[in-house]
Amino acid sequence: MSIKSAASVILVRGSDEEPEVYLVRRAPELKFFGGYWVFPGGNVSPVDHHGEDDPGELVLKRCAVREILEETDILSATLGGEFSRERKQA
Repeated sequence: MSIKSAASVILVRGSDEEPEVYLVRRAPELKFFGGYWVFPGGNVSPVDHHGEDDPGELVLKRCAVREILEETDILSATLGGEFSRERKQA
């Protein structure tokens, strides 16, 4: 039996009195919770591994950062421009 690893992120900003929480909406056509609002995240990908000796925690952190970039464009908005889908997956 193979177990897949995944990472999810609870991304917040703002003050304690008026926090903002980032959510993404799953595509309605998906069989698994299609149309639901969820925290950004997803399965670990081969690109998240940089070597055989990578600690699991580091792989999960890379996965989380990659998923934030792919699903929210938070990082590209901070850098002042959008990234193409191809550039996100490079």
